[in-house]
Amino acid sequence: MALFSGLACAAVIQNGSDFDVTYTVDLVGTLNGNPVTSIVVLEAGGGQFSQDFPFTLNASGVSSITHTISFVPTSALVIGLNLPSPGIGDEKPHLFMLVNDTFAASANGTKFSDVFANTRHNDMILRLQAALAGDTTQQQWLRDFFLTGDGTAAAFSPTGSFTAIEFSAGTPVGVSVPEPSTMMLVGAAGLALLARRRR
Repeated sequence: MALFSGLACAAVIQNGSDFDVTYTVDLVGTLNGNPVTSIVVLEAGGGQFSQDFPFTLNASGVSSITHTISFVPTSALVIGLNLPSPGIGDEKPHLFMLVNDTFAASANGTKFSDVFANTRHNDMILRLQAALAGDTTQQQWLRDFFLTGDGTAAAFSPTGSFTAIEFSAGTPVGVSVPEPSTMMLVGAAGLALLARRRR
């Protein structure tokens, strides 16, 4: 597993009766040096569910996934692929995920099948590819993985922080970028501490 050491953030903004949801991540580099492709965004909230795909993220630097849904999501899981190119990286396919920070910390250095006890790494890759190709059985399987299966523990709040991770063995590759209002609060608190020290 590789954790990305860049920053990441999510934002949910009302747009009429719908909501624009954006996941932004600053990746220091995927394990294969290739973009993250075949991304599916799974979200739930208020008894509703959304499964949207396909999306792509750059192999490094800042990039975003934005889409519109009809409800405010309270839980999300993002899954994609970092596929190999001959002679680049470790030449293995990796599962890329956006997960909650606690889950990422506990999964660091652990194989995918040890973290997700009922799912094998290669099986997840095949299911993801089939779901994106239109296989409704595999789309339902992904939904169940997220809502009631192994993926439940990895889900994060779209208004909180998250970590980007790549698996064969879990490796952190990024963390969430706080939204601007959070950064302003952190900055204001820092300024208040500095002013207090000067007195």
